[in-house]
Amino acid sequence: MLSAESSSRLAVRLRRALRPCLRLAARSLLLFLCLVTLYVALGTAAAFFPINRAFIQPANGIEIFIATNGVHTDLVLPVRAAGVDWRAILPLADIEDPDIAPTYIGFGWGDRAFYLETRRWQDLKLGTALKVLLGLGPSILHVVWQARPLEDDNIRRIRITPVQLAHLVRYLRAGFATDAAGKPIAIPGAAYQAHDTFYEAHGSYSPILTCNEWVRRALAGAGIRTALWAPFDYDLFRTLPAG
Repeated sequence: MLSAESSSRLAVRLRRALRPCLRLAARSLLLFLCLVTLYVALGTAAAFFPINRAFIQPANGIEIFIATNGVHTDLVLPVRAAGVDWRAILPLADIEDPDIAPTYIGFGWGDRAFYLETRRWQDLKLGTALKVLLGLGPSILHVVWQARPLEDDNIRRIRITPVQLAHLVRYLRAGFATDAAGKPIAIPGAAYQAHDTFYEAHGSYSPILTCNEWVRRALAGAGIRTALWAPFDYDLFRTLPAG
């Protein structure tokens, strides 16, 4: 057995050996917290610098909606408007209940693993979180066929022109990965309910390009008032025009 003196010397050596590791861990944690704080601060600040400030909603414009569940934002468009019919682009046969008569269709974009494997926050895996933070995972599009949304604190109505709607449609269509025939690729068995489905998509989710930023870019390109950058849903909602 080690003597008390030997045990004391061993403890001192261990402390000395571990000290650089502990310092590195503390500095790494501090750096991480600083980066998170900076990220949140920049995201919040960007909402105070809206773009497309001259945007005016036409009195009789086409109604679209921006919806959030408190974290994730969807862009919701009419199924049929200004010569566009989404039923000709995304067949209702892709959903479990193709006999519905939806008037609106919602689009959400995000990380594939997060969408399909993390339906509750307690399902989140470390590997999935790291892929999202590093922008390494593939993305998918979530499409929900639905009735006209009812406005509340989490759903904002915006009226736009046919030209602006056409831009949004082009943006959304460009987000779908397609097969050799140019058709969006549905993911079998991935739906949450009977009126939605998932499709393969382009791009990768990252701290810079989040689901909310993806919607913001659609609005920005269409000339609709929005934030300079919107990693979070509240950044986006703060700058949206009043309904």
